[in-house]
Amino acid sequence: MIERKLSAYPLFVKDPNFSIWARDEFLPQADTAFWTGKSAKMYGIFEVDGKKYSFMGKSGAQPAAQTDLKITAFSTDYTFTAAGCTLEVRFLSPLPLDDLALLSCPTCFLSYKVTAPAGKKTAVLLFVSDEICYENKANVSFLTIERKGMQNAVVGLERQMPLSNSQDVAAADWGYYYLTAEHAGVTSKPKFQSYVAGGALADAEKDERELLCYARAEGGSFAGKFLLSYDDTVSIYYFGEWLRGYWFRDGKTIFDAIDESLAQYEGIISKTDAFDRGIVEESRKYGEGYVNLTRAALRQAVAAHKLVQNAKGEVLFLSKECNSNGCIATLDVTYPSVPLFLMYNPVLVKGMMIPIIRFAESDAWNFPFAPHDAGRYPYCAGQVYGEIDDYGKHKILCTVYPNIYLLPPERENYMARKHMPVEECGNALIVMDVLLRHGEEAFVREHFKLLKCWADYLVQKGVVPENQLCTDDFAGMLDKNVNLAIKSTVGVRAFADICERLQLDDGARYRKVAEAYVREILALERDGITPLTFDHTKSEFSLKYNLYFDKLLGFKLFPAELYVREVDYYLAHADRYGVRLDDRSTISKTDWLIWTASLTDDVKKSEKFVEMVGRFLTETQQREPFPDYYDVVSGESKKFRNRTVQGAMFALLYRDRSLTKSL
Repeated sequence: MIERKLSAYPLFVKDPNFSIWARDEFLPQADTAFWTGKSAKMYGIFEVDGKKYSFMGKSGAQPAAQTDLKITAFSTDYTFTAAGCTLEVRFLSPLPLDDLALLSCPTCFLSYKVTAPAGKKTAVLLFVSDEICYENKANVSFLTIERKGMQNAVVGLERQMPLSNSQDVAAADWGYYYLTAEHAGVTSKPKFQSYVAGGALADAEKDERELLCYARAEGGSFAGKFLLSYDDTVSIYYFGEWLRGYWFRDGKTIFDAIDESLAQYEGIISKTDAFDRGIVEESRKYGEGYVNLTRAALRQAVAAHKLVQNAKGEVLFLSKECNSNGCIATLDVTYPSVPLFLMYNPVLVKGMMIPIIRFAESDAWNFPFAPHDAGRYPYCAGQVYGEIDDYGKHKILCTVYPNIYLLPPERENYMARKHMPVEECGNALIVMDVLLRHGEEAFVREHFKLLKCWADYLVQKGVVPENQLCTDDFAGMLDKNVNLAIKSTVGVRAFADICERLQLDDGARYRKVAEAYVREILALERDGITPLTFDHTKSEFSLKYNLYFDKLLGFKLFPAELYVREVDYYLAHADRYGVRLDDRSTISKTDWLIWTASLTDDVKKSEKFVEMVGRFLTETQQREPFPDYYDVVSGESKKFRNRTVQGAMFALLYRDRSLTKSL
């Protein structure tokens, strides 16, 4: 029996525009798609003595019998049988966070191993539809390039439209895909159907449409690999610069990526397998279900970013806020994701913060608090959340005006009610304090004046937040939000820590402000827990996930007894798939649930949160890349698929490391 492990399975994932998934445990029973849900069909064919069996996609061939399914942090692995033969396939997306070159190399693998009785003739074929190279159907060009003993089937739009889709749930209308094997070519859909029905495989002719790249390998018992690569030609618009992916920074080409990936394959396998073993070893403390969550999160969280380097040599790790509004470098998406990236490479977290600071220090941002985002992917040019035009009626889309950062400061660019001032100031100050502790003193010192501005805003506005949005903006505005006040408190204390470590300004003054905030919040306790709001006119219950960094950074602003009482209350009020964010609705989020699991030192209690999130992941009816926003009663995913916030699944591990090493 094949056990369900995920809501959807990553096959080829590298960045927001190179992201192909399977949406069923049984690979031959469902067509593959982009993370967005748009069709991106791939067909896998296993030939045995000339008969065709499908191991991927609904091709019309008889399905091979799938006997196994496994996932690791970087791979999704299947086993099939047909006509007495066995086929093992591994989809590998190398995304190790401690190797930026490999992480950004725009290649993925499908490896195969065939075991067949003597005398059997077998073949493995992968077909990739031209749907992979566009969001909007248009004429597609193709060619086959032979070099260094390998063939490359290449497909892309005839008319390239670089960076034309500044939208949320959309694939790219630019770039070229390369399918590499010893034998590769391009066929058409009618010729593929004829092949499946028993005919010979024929290459496409010049004027044919509905194209499929193919790779073929044959033998008896044998093993090998196919390589799928994506050359997007241009990746990001960054404050006036047109940037390619980090891999291409020194003049490397897509063929360098292909050559190096093939030559270094065994080393890549060794590196990714070792990385996975380390994750498993640490995660098992909280049960096999937690192993599954961390493995489920890693490829998605990393591949919803694009790694680039600007002309100043700064490494930028730019998130796409998938399926929530498409923003780039969103600060309150960075914040929940950072446990993963701080664990393995804090340079990536610095790369998330640089664009936010870059925009905040521009003339166009004339507010005393931190921005929400730095644009809409792939345009990193200034906040778009809550933007207005000169008449206050229509949004400015980045595709219309990509130079928001150049707008005059006197121009009214944003709707005040759409800001998240306390949320984003707290996020920025906490993350910058953590980066300081990870050795980024020069970076924090360089932007100290800006951080002080944000800290002073929290001193003025933070203890009882005015009616405003927070990161949980889907729940609407909330007046006097206690969880937001906790973030403000920890943020002010984080700035005090920055002052003291850098010996700048009066850290003791900010520390005293944070301690005063704590007294006001603790005065609200009822039956040992804190309510949703200061005025008690709303529900009395909400998850206080913002306590996480108070614990990690060793501030001890809030008493240990409060943590115990809060966690016990949450567990006593849990539903099947989790604990509600608050009892205004049955909605919750996976990221905040695992952050909340980290508030207790009781492993068994942490495991209960893990079990609820794991139950959602394996039972929700929405077969989408690991959603984070859902109904804890029904298990229905509401939105927010393929988001980077699932880096929060590593919150328990980062907490354990931090407390052990005294971050």
